[in-house]
Amino acid sequence: MTFDEYATIVDETCVVPADVLQVYAALGLVGECGEVADVAMQHSIQQDICAGASTVLNVAAYVGELAELYKKKIRGDDNPEFRDSAYRAFLGVKHALKDVDPTVDSMYFGPSEEDVDGEDASKVRDSLRKELGDVLWYLAAMCKAHGLTLDDVAQCNMDKLRARKVKGSIRGSGDDR
Repeated sequence: MTFDEYATIVDETCVVPADVLQVYAALGLVGECGEVADVAMQHSIQQDICAGASTVLNVAAYVGELAELYKKKIRGDDNPEFRDSAYRAFLGVKHALKDVDPTVDSMYFGPSEEDVDGEDASKVRDSLRKELGDVLWYLAAMCKAHGLTLDDVAQCNMDKLRARKVKGSIRGSGDDR
């Protein structure tokens, strides 16, 4: 299957009008990347990797949760607890940044150690496969909203990275280096 063949699934499964597809897809990408960050954070805690990295992944996970809430609102999903859910996610970001509100129950702030310890490599791989598939769907939707194809985007990225390698500018930041 090519990326362009995959992208046809957007037409079959999209539930929002074209005029809001760009915002919906952007929120979806943020939300799904937050879920990928959550899986990676659990792995980094399990592997005792840099505490700062875990904090950044935790913040990304909560920002992703907020994006998911707003995406559902755009989609028209009935969520009478939207305000409470959004508040918990905002508090999660606040907690992850070490500005803790002592009145908030710690159960809102990430996985328990039991959840992390019980997760094996196979479950992590399965979780990532599912979340990355969701990222791919939203990426295809964002491409559609802007008249791009996944094949075009992938080719452009490959060309850009190969040119950077030739120039010795793989490291650094900014698209036009």
